[in-house]
Amino acid sequence: FTTIMSQGDRLLIGAFSNVAQVGLYHAAYRLAAFQSIAMNSFVPMFSTAIAEAHAREDRETIIYYYRLVVRWAMLVTMPLCLLCLVFGRKLLHVFGAEFEAALPVLLIITLASFIDAGVGPAGQFLQMIGRERAASALVISAALVTVGLNVLLIPRYGAVGAAMGTGAGIALLNLGRLLALRKFLGVFPYSQLSLRLLLVSACAAAIALLAAPLG
Repeated sequence: FTTIMSQGDRLLIGAFSNVAQVGLYHAAYRLAAFQSIAMNSFVPMFSTAIAEAHAREDRETIIYYYRLVVRWAMLVTMPLCLLCLVFGRKLLHVFGAEFEAALPVLLIITLASFIDAGVGPAGQFLQMIGRERAASALVISAALVTVGLNVLLIPRYGAVGAAMGTGAGIALLNLGRLLALRKFLGVFPYSQLSLRLLLVSACAAAIALLAAPLG
């Protein structure tokens, strides 16, 4: 079901739209996928420590590591998000002028990727604490929602519809994981530092957007 979420959108674009929309979507999605660097790096580093803390029933250490992973994931992901937000059109131009039309796709998937980084390794946490069924149910539900939205939106909006469906599925999955982890462990990844980080990032985005037209 994870594969369906990550690959099914392109198959559905091919089925319900045309090959040009597939090309636009794939180029934008690949650029946005660079934002997963943080998660792919930090989660394996801390998984063992978190599993050991769970075996000791050391809840404070689990919370500490979870917040640490989320904080670092956001620190690395935010500059990449800002890069796509401010220079998305120029990044897409690398593939050719016609790919600039994929800018809305890039922005939607960028937002979804940031939500993913902001929730952190909640899915892995659920598995490590023995809540595999809950983790599986969330993935299956999100995959079905993603496919359903893609089938509804792609015929009308093409690649942008696929981005909206996939982005909604990613957001739903991560929100469900966050709430499940809160329920089973009482763990919440955000602190005052996280909120300050979001505020600084929002200010940076506003300044960059205002300065971009000036060169």
